[in-house]
Amino acid sequence: MVGILRACILFALTSLSLAASADEWRSRSIYQLLTDRFAIQGDAGAICDPSKGLRCGGSWQGVIGHLDYIKDLGFDAVWISPVVSNLEGGTKYGQAYHGYWTRDIYSLNSHFGDSDSLKELSAALHSRGMYLMVDVVVNHMALIPNQPGGEIQSNADFNYSSLTFPNAEDYHPFCWVEDYNNQTQVEQCTLGDSSVALVDIDTENSSIVEQLNDWIHGLVGDYAIDGIRIDTVKHVRKDFWPDFVKAAGVFSIGEILIGDVDYLSPYTQVIDSVLDYPGYFALVSAFSKPGGNLAGLIDIATQTQNKYKQGAFMTGSFLENHDNPRFQSMTNDLALVKNAMAYSFVTDGIPILYYGQEQGYRGGNDPNNREAMWLSGFQTSGMPLVAHVQGLNKARKLAMSVNMDFLTTPMKFLPQADPMALAISKPPMLALLTNAGQDANGEHSWNISGVFSANEEVEDVLTCTSLRMDGDGNLVVFSDGGMPRDVFLDMDSKNSGQLKPSSSTIGFLPVSQQVILDMLPHMSNLDYLHITDIVGGNECMGRKDIVQSIRLSELSFKRAEWTGALVTFVAAQSKLKKLELDEVEFTYSHSRPIDLPTLSQFIGTTSLLPHLSGMNGLVALDVVSYTSLSDLKCGLVPTLRHLTFSRNPPPEDDVDAFFQLIALRCPFLTQLVGICLPTHDRTPIHQALIYMKDLAVMDVGFTRWSVTVLLGKMVASELKIYATGLQIPGNSFEWVYNDRTRSWEIIT
Repeated sequence: MVGILRACILFALTSLSLAASADEWRSRSIYQLLTDRFAIQGDAGAICDPSKGLRCGGSWQGVIGHLDYIKDLGFDAVWISPVVSNLEGGTKYGQAYHGYWTRDIYSLNSHFGDSDSLKELSAALHSRGMYLMVDVVVNHMALIPNQPGGEIQSNADFNYSSLTFPNAEDYHPFCWVEDYNNQTQVEQCTLGDSSVALVDIDTENSSIVEQLNDWIHGLVGDYAIDGIRIDTVKHVRKDFWPDFVKAAGVFSIGEILIGDVDYLSPYTQVIDSVLDYPGYFALVSAFSKPGGNLAGLIDIATQTQNKYKQGAFMTGSFLENHDNPRFQSMTNDLALVKNAMAYSFVTDGIPILYYGQEQGYRGGNDPNNREAMWLSGFQTSGMPLVAHVQGLNKARKLAMSVNMDFLTTPMKFLPQADPMALAISKPPMLALLTNAGQDANGEHSWNISGVFSANEEVEDVLTCTSLRMDGDGNLVVFSDGGMPRDVFLDMDSKNSGQLKPSSSTIGFLPVSQQVILDMLPHMSNLDYLHITDIVGGNECMGRKDIVQSIRLSELSFKRAEWTGALVTFVAAQSKLKKLELDEVEFTYSHSRPIDLPTLSQFIGTTSLLPHLSGMNGLVALDVVSYTSLSDLKCGLVPTLRHLTFSRNPPPEDDVDAFFQLIALRCPFLTQLVGICLPTHDRTPIHQALIYMKDLAVMDVGFTRWSVTVLLGKMVASELKIYATGLQIPGNSFEWVYNDRTRSWEIIT
């Protein structure tokens, strides 16, 4: 194809609901937003005063327009407001802009958009490999009493006819929740007040329970929802939840707004996950002022690990949300803010970030903590907290790609002599946090021992600095202006149980090896593959062309996760070599597209074979013999396939139409990685996902990036990309080329 200067990975995901399980959500990081306040279509300067509690015009289409902003922050799941129809009109507290004042569960909130818009949002998220989480409310519905502000004595003081459940007997007998130590009252009495009452649905009524279960099943299916956040969980009897969650069929995380681990613990037996409110309160106490209560944070985290069904692994860890004051309303100390933000990303749970936190929003209590995001301009350049969040997400995903057990390895707090120092070990990650504050002058430090080996070198992947242990494996790190030394990774990966490069691994480039490209002189001017795409998106490496990427410093290729999709770019013949005794060579011949060594030579049997037995193979797009747009064929291909573009490809001005057609013909396609034009290399539909760390958490077909071997060649206007996906039946196999079928096959 004329003008194509890139060969990338071909990779596809289903854009239908991923029916994501709890284990699959474990690897995600979640961006929470209020639909009405996140993004609007049209005037980006539209005024929105959160203190008035009025609708400001945010919509699902607005969210779609800024998904790339969220993805660029490093998030791969988005939690949106409840989607159903709400109370209309004004109240003492404003309007139901937030979505929590449910009126009719069978109608969508028209202020946010229509059914097609919500489906478009779901598809747009899936097209980026992201999950959709929807907030749901089943405890109550919202009503203005017959006499607003007057005394309410019974259900007769309400007119229920406008609600999904239109009869007085569909609700518990009226009473206000006044004693939160009385669980029956908590579960069966009404929240709110005489201006807006949140009338309590009778969730003991079997017909209502059945209706609610049917509704959530349909909602999830209709809009390809991947997970649900459940509001006011503690206000419904515990034995209601298992059937409701089962009916949803996707991951569920519940809100139980209390700081008591013992109170929350039983709920972890009936739903997948809970928001970590005990951890939230302890986190605020620890970091909202210099010298806060770190011991209390450690105590709560330890209780969580010991008392919850799955420890802390499935908790939602957060610093801000729509119900609590923004953290920066409590402190202006940037060092404390960065340390507190880092905690959610280095603990055992699933990190959740509330929209605007990365922009430095400072709103206090509800409603002031619900500012309009569009007034920030969605700025990223020069925004210190944006960069901080991006780094935290990258570090977490990097740790996942290095250590397959990272997500199920419980964090440990390393004892520190400094009362303002917090050291969290979660191999291969070591997070060093402090609540000394930005005025700290360097007298605070962390003492690290018993984690790394003698003379071992470690790297702070956020600041791109490296440190070396002493001869006893100890290290003293001094605080710099109270900032976190957020994440260290064991450069030699000796203590983390992850995959490691072997002497026969061509895809991995350990420090002792170099790659020779015969065609280097011809490639030096090509922005061939972004270096961040090749080596895992680590900021330490910057953005360089292919030649520079291969000549990076020793630090750059010290770990297995920095796996380059090393491609032969062919004019006549090109070779990729490793300078080792067991030299492996790729050669181009006219009789075969690429001569491959056996699989065992290519990826190294000693380090990888034990981890391959459970792989399902690469899910790929199958475009066969493309000669015109009408010839496009799509399919999920679990075994080796190839695609060929003819010598008469579409002109470059047809590229947009080409990708639009793929989106229509292949609704499961989320990323075209392998067709990257210079002018289209960052557009959503085919943004290159060569991040090996990202592939590790896609949960599509395979779960280890190490099984993916990507080879390509480009000759004149013809592009052939071979995406190999393996269904591994055993521990002995090799690839052979079948001349009759003109395809690679696995021989076991």
